[in-house]
Amino acid sequence: GAFSAQAAVALENAMLFQQTLEIRNYLESILASIDHLVLTLDEEGRLVTVNGNVEPVFGLNETTMRRLPVDEWYSGENAEFVRSVLRVYSDPAPQYVTDATLKTGERSISVNYHVVPLLDFEQEQKGVVIVLEDITREKRMLTTLTRHLGSEVAQITLQDDQAQLRG
Repeated sequence: GAFSAQAAVALENAMLFQQTLEIRNYLESILASIDHLVLTLDEEGRLVTVNGNVEPVFGLNETTMRRLPVDEWYSGENAEFVRSVLRVYSDPAPQYVTDATLKTGERSISVNYHVVPLLDFEQEQKGVVIVLEDITREKRMLTTLTRHLGSEVAQITLQDDQAQLRG
């Protein structure tokens, strides 16, 4: 009787573990397919997961970002980004910022970013999720098109995937 019960519990635990691994692999596959940079930070603001190369955006390697909290990633020139992230820790209202400029050394990139609380199954905050969209290329194209076509035509051209410029 007792042995059967222990065997049943062990079998159930093995099946739950298998399901957990499958869900993890499923979520990692989804994350890998996303073009935007997606980061999760723990309660102390340190990097936990990321789906791409962080160095071009933050000027730091992944190992350093796992060691340092978010408020030490940047100097004062990117203070608004850091404030947006820290704000979600104190007030779990999502932050969405469009057309922000992040500077790393000599390089600067244009981004849209979204910061939302990372909640566990009991809806307790366990950190934050940051989604960064690099819009540097699109912004450069818009500037060039605006110079030649005017602002309205340039916006329509970039928004419509079917739009074609003809001579």
